Amino acid sequence: MTDTINENQKGIWQAVDLICDTPVLLILQSLWLGINRFDALHEATGLTKTVMSDRLKKLSNAEIISRRAYNTRPLRYEYIFQERGFKLFETALMMYRWENTWNPDGVSESFKLQHHTCGEYIMPLCACISCKDEVNPQDIDVTLNIDIANYPETYVKRRRQSGSAALKKEKPIIFQEIAEIFGDRWSTLIVRAAFFGVKRYDGFLKATNASTNILADRLSWLSEKGILKKQEYQVNPPRFEYVLRRKGLEILPILLFMLDWVDTVFAPNDPKTVTLRHTKCGSPLKVAPKCSHCGEILSFDELRLKTS
Repeated sequence: MTDTINENQKGIWQAVDLICDTPVLLILQSLWLGINRFDALHEATGLTKTVMSDRLKKLSNAEIISRRAYNTRPLRYEYIFQERGFKLFETALMMYRWENTWNPDGVSESFKLQHHTCGEYIMPLCACISCKDEVNPQDIDVTLNIDIANYPETYVKRRRQSGSAALKKEKPIIFQEIAEIFGDRWSTLIVRAAFFGVKRYDGFLKATNASTNILADRLSWLSEKGILKKQEYQVNPPRFEYVLRRKGLEILPILLFMLDWVDTVFAPNDPKTVTLRHTKCGSPLKVAPKCSHCGEILSFDELRLKTS
């Protein structure tokens, strides 16, 4: 872990481009379930082979995964996580928790997470390493060091990603609604900006670099999903602001672990945009996943995902 969870000025944009993509999330989900060969990944994700090949290459180039030969004649490969991919598993745990809370119908009946150390089926919690308490949104002090809208000049506007149709498949998946949100980079950037105090349209426009039609579409969509609440702050002329509902606030643990992953993986020596402090204990905020039953910090090799 780093000394403080900071948002890397360049890193967050690199991470959003890489991870906030529905096909990538579907592939990562399958790899976490132990599905690691091309034909099996194709069947499990429902992605076209062209899209899947492109995203596997993208993940390999970013050193999230690597491929190794499991058969020589004919030559066949399987895909395995590298260290960067294993580190991202903590973010996946928080996605699993959110999905179980807000969209439990397809997840709870199909997947159970077992902590091998205590033997119990558990729900991962987001904990402060310093005091071991669970982290809640109201207990975090945010300091913006530089403008969160410092996006790279090469950052390209693009529309919603392909692959969302695969989320409608009948096969059980771990991430469904949360993949719709984090699978679209504009929605991710809007939620991120809302956590940092942005409420009004012009503020979101500056913080995300989205075009006006994309921003209006995503604000409306996130409001319909119950992530944001649209409320009037001026009557004449009518003006509105957007604040996080409870459903949106509980996305915070996902963002915290994603920021920690960004800080670890992408250019950690760059200028820091955001510093977080846990007000309950007064310490710079460092987070770790902990077991809801025994309270121990969770690691990748101690967990078993059981499917029904």
